[in-house]
Amino acid sequence: MPCIHFLLNDKKELMHVNQLVNVDKFIAGKNMQLVVSILKDKLPPNMADDERVILKLSQDDKLFRI
Repeated sequence: MPCIHFLLNDKKELMHVNQLVNVDKFIAGKNMQLVVSILKDKLPPNMADDERVILKLSQDDKLFRI
């Protein structure tokens, strides 16, 4: 049965940038996606491009608009 595969991880702010890049490389080319909830300033620049980012939240634009 076809299904979506994804990896969800928490506490990315505690990971070193090299670790995030390695996780990104591991995911590349596989039939899966990486869901990351992380502060913008903690995200490596090569992972912050608009092609990769699906959703950005802020104080003015919150999830579910609550």
